[in-house]
Amino acid sequence: MNNSSSALCEQRMQQIISEGKGLCEGRYAKHVEPIVEFFEKEKKRPLGDHLLATTGFLMKNFEEHVRERLSRTRPEMKMISETTTSDDIAFIDYAFDLIAAVVPNLIAEQIFSVQPMERRRGQVFYLDVIADTAKGKVKVGDKLATPQSGFNADYSYPLQTILDETIGAGTGSTPTFTGNLVFPSPIPSTLVITAMDVSDNLMTVTDDGSGNLVGDIAAGTNTIVYTSGAFNVTFNANVKNLTDVLITYEYRMDLHPAQTPQIKFQITDSPVTAQFAQLGSTWILHAAFDLKKAHNLSAQDVLLESQAGLLRRAIDAQLMEIVRRQAAGGLFTFDFQAPTGVSKAEHYESLSYILAEMSATIGDNTRMTGGNILLCGRLPWVILSGNDKKFKSAVPAGKRPAGSFIAGTYEDYLVVYNPDFPIDEMVMGAKGDNFLESNFVYAPYLPFFTSEVDWLNFFENQQGMGTAYGHKMIRPAGYTKMTINQN
Repeated sequence: MNNSSSALCEQRMQQIISEGKGLCEGRYAKHVEPIVEFFEKEKKRPLGDHLLATTGFLMKNFEEHVRERLSRTRPEMKMISETTTSDDIAFIDYAFDLIAAVVPNLIAEQIFSVQPMERRRGQVFYLDVIADTAKGKVKVGDKLATPQSGFNADYSYPLQTILDETIGAGTGSTPTFTGNLVFPSPIPSTLVITAMDVSDNLMTVTDDGSGNLVGDIAAGTNTIVYTSGAFNVTFNANVKNLTDVLITYEYRMDLHPAQTPQIKFQITDSPVTAQFAQLGSTWILHAAFDLKKAHNLSAQDVLLESQAGLLRRAIDAQLMEIVRRQAAGGLFTFDFQAPTGVSKAEHYESLSYILAEMSATIGDNTRMTGGNILLCGRLPWVILSGNDKKFKSAVPAGKRPAGSFIAGTYEDYLVVYNPDFPIDEMVMGAKGDNFLESNFVYAPYLPFFTSEVDWLNFFENQQGMGTAYGHKMIRPAGYTKMTINQN
């Protein structure tokens, strides 16, 4: 992707975020405001611009979907441009309330990067940092940081240090090399020149601070001109054929501002296709009447709540299972039983050290952030939640919801309990602050939406609920896995 394409992609993504947030603050404000207040008062955290944008964008997708369907079933109506009937408005408003309530409460929204899709077949985006200046062993076009490899570049790229600049190549019969350093004004006493001789012995030459090259040299000029970077070195043996002669040095970066190393950002896109999930429900008029009389509950509301719960659980479980299966950052173990002579409390305290190692491994793998999310089966969740000093529960006792849920925090880790995980497994993952720094992307397309109520016969009602979304694993090394030994 060239610079123009990158700029267009980045501009388009920011446009999507701005558009979605604007929809929530304007067109759909009455549906979203109660959810924003709920997050601020009950969950003690803001909904966030990106989640607001996702919710608003999905409402827009849903409205277009409904109006397009109405334009097919009722030809007198045109999509978007004409006003719908009061019944249609009531139905769409009800659906908007459902979207605003359900979408922000998905676990996926809190543990994965979220990028809403405009179409069923679209792209998810992530960020690459590219070298735009050759420096040392870094070449123009090298990826300095990517979602797959993290910050994998030579650390010295922004420094005055040059590592392993190539100043020649051996032929098997040549000991002498001359030329000029790419970055002039080398600092005295910082030069180290290395090469392999024909017998695979390493030869090393340094400067003495006065312009003379010393070390594994033979008779020759053997000098470095500090003002220009001109060098002339003769090794004490011929340099092996097709091997590089390398030099490491420091230079006066302040004297050459035009040679400041430069980077450029490239927005990389990856194709993704939305998949559908849907459920239907039916209820008998007599049963609905009895439910209303006995418990003052609406059969339709109860069934919709059940459908939404099943769909939400299915999506969260599926995405976490994909992550569990593809986690490739490293494997760790922990014994459920304490060793002889060690109390269970002391043993479980030691889990913190393994978690720190898992987090550091993710940091090493990705060269970005360490692990900050724990996806737990039953045994690791029991161990974590049983530590009263380090675990802070987010769920009141006796009110554990069905399916996966945010259980709380352990030290600085967000803990998710997933009853569909193998009971002895836990996955640690990382979610960066920037949605472009993705390990795994959840890409919603159509949110949780319902069909209108249909009469199957004289006394039986039918209504459907569905959703459509995509997903993409970007960096399997951003997830590590732990198994709890039960013996």
